[in-house]
Amino acid sequence: MSRQFPLSRVQLRGSRFAWIGAALLLGSSAVLADDAPDLLNDTFQLSLGAFGLNNEPRVDLNGRTGGGGEVDFGRSASGNEFAGRLDGQWRFADRHKVRFSAFSYSRSKTRVLDEEIEWGDETFPVDAKLELDNGWTVIEALYDYSFVRRENYEIGASIGLHYFDFELDLKAKGDASGQEFDRVLNESASIGLPAPVIGVRGLWSLSHNFWIDAAVQFFALSLDEYDGNLQDYRLFVTWQPKPWVGVGVGYNRFKIDLDVDKNDFNGNLNWVYDGPMVFYSASF
Repeated sequence: MSRQFPLSRVQLRGSRFAWIGAALLLGSSAVLADDAPDLLNDTFQLSLGAFGLNNEPRVDLNGRTGGGGEVDFGRSASGNEFAGRLDGQWRFADRHKVRFSAFSYSRSKTRVLDEEIEWGDETFPVDAKLELDNGWTVIEALYDYSFVRRENYEIGASIGLHYFDFELDLKAKGDASGQEFDRVLNESASIGLPAPVIGVRGLWSLSHNFWIDAAVQFFALSLDEYDGNLQDYRLFVTWQPKPWVGVGVGYNRFKIDLDVDKNDFNGNLNWVYDGPMVFYSASF
């Protein structure tokens, strides 16, 4: 006669293992859920990355003698280079947060002029060896209010300041049309302006810890020595599986058209920069 094992004991052991396995799975899922950041509710978010800039300044600098004219420095100052960039936000209430960003860029280039340039009080002749230094800093601080807030997205309005500092310096020496000129031609322009901006912004949660962040900002200003407008467009996609482990890509386009009547800058600045971004992100 064959021996029969009690089914109740086998079933009990199987049930016990099943419950242990289910508890482990649920515990692991809970840990993962706790570790997964929520950009719609986290207090702080920071990103540090590289901004691939395409810089295209066109500057009209009026000289003291009344000369000048818009000069396109595209071949001299434009180009695709990377600049470090910091972005962040502090959410101090469900619908309220402060956002900021900052980056700085500078470059020097040299080329021989194939056409005459009249800029400011100087005339840079053909065949002159032109040395150009171009540098600028952009710092932004904004208050953001979410007037629409749902479980997986929010839409908000922002107001703040967009400060930019722009410098452009031209020097030339050498032969001009077969004739030497013995003095160094030098003309520079600089402008620093805290521009008020308003805008709208949206943040959406996607599956698998992906997020989309889009923003549009602008201003139109006519005040004392300044008259112009600014536009700023941004689109970021972030993958944030852990609080201190996140990566993202994005695109930013900035354009300003500004007339200025000041001692250190009398003229027009028509400046566009845009390009892709890659960044490391933390949210907690």
